[in-house]
Amino acid sequence: MLERFKRRHAGLFFILGGFFLIIDTIGRIQTVEALYQAGKSWLTSKTDIHLNWPLAHLAWPHYTVFGIGVFFVLLGLVSFFWPSRTPKLVIDRWNTLKTRASDGSQRLFVQILVKCGSEGSIDDCRGYIKQVSKWSNSDNCWIPLIDQSLPLLWSNIDQPICTLWFDLGQALNVFFIDNITGRITPCSQRIPFWMSDALSSVTPSDILKFDILITAKDCAPASPALKIELAQEWDEITIEFAS
Repeated sequence: MLERFKRRHAGLFFILGGFFLIIDTIGRIQTVEALYQAGKSWLTSKTDIHLNWPLAHLAWPHYTVFGIGVFFVLLGLVSFFWPSRTPKLVIDRWNTLKTRASDGSQRLFVQILVKCGSEGSIDDCRGYIKQVSKWSNSDNCWIPLIDQSLPLLWSNIDQPICTLWFDLGQALNVFFIDNITGRITPCSQRIPFWMSDALSSVTPSDILKFDILITAKDCAPASPALKIELAQEWDEITIEFAS
């Protein structure tokens, strides 16, 4: 029901309202003219005014038309000022997914589960790594390892763009760790060599932070961040959302 009150219909309602109000104005003019002619005829001929009174009823039933016109104008105003429902990206939770390849190797994927928080859908959803940082105990701050954006892939479809539907989650793959090398590899179609080289310097005792940006069409972006504590065992990492 509320979907009918959309801003794009306001112009149509105003046009319809104006059309009926113009007809109402014409009807009123015709009514006044008919009454004038009836009165003039009575003054001229001195006949009974009731003989000419039907002329007044040749006009439009302007009260009905006026009411229809006002209704459409009010509907246009309601439609124009009705609060629009802005699509919203919802970061549900982080997730891990362990997979096994045909050669027997295993991978641990780290994902962010994203949902559409409003009825309908959100198109052109994309995810990026904004920055990867490593915690420095000596400096007591985050030191950037990667300071350029990198497009990510959505889980299951392995594409950088997807459509999110209301209350249906879709996982964004951030990176994976394999059990052979233990290296962190971002989930992207193409990874520049210097990024791979920067991540290859990470040791099992390091703490990393992945700053993520998720964008969509006609929607405010979301900027979650994951704090990753690595471990000696490749699949025993600790994950939490960073502030």
